[in-house]
Amino acid sequence: MKPKRRTVTLELGGRRYKVVTTAEETQLLALARMVEERIDLVRGPREAGPDAILLAALSLANDLVEERQRADRVLRKAKGAARELLERVDRVVSSIENGEATSDGPGARKG
Repeated sequence: MKPKRRTVTLELGGRRYKVVTTAEETQLLALARMVEERIDLVRGPREAGPDAILLAALSLANDLVEERQRADRVLRKAKGAARELLERVDRVVSSIENGEATSDGPGARKG
């Protein structure tokens, strides 16, 4: 079943826009508030014309790119840590299988 299309009216920079969408109206209105906040930030005391809307869009796009880059760095770091952990586990398992583990080595059971 296809999502239901509806028309939502958004106000950005003092102008009203009718958007046909399948998104939830509350989500779209929240996004429009975010854009409006950015418009207010970039326009200063001037009227919010097309230039302010463009600058707000560029500013939000820049935030998105920076966040994606940060997420990529975190993912690479997590993958590296996971790879290192798996290599350590493999070494320990190998040493146990080869009878190289000692009772006083790391991870040895005491008691």
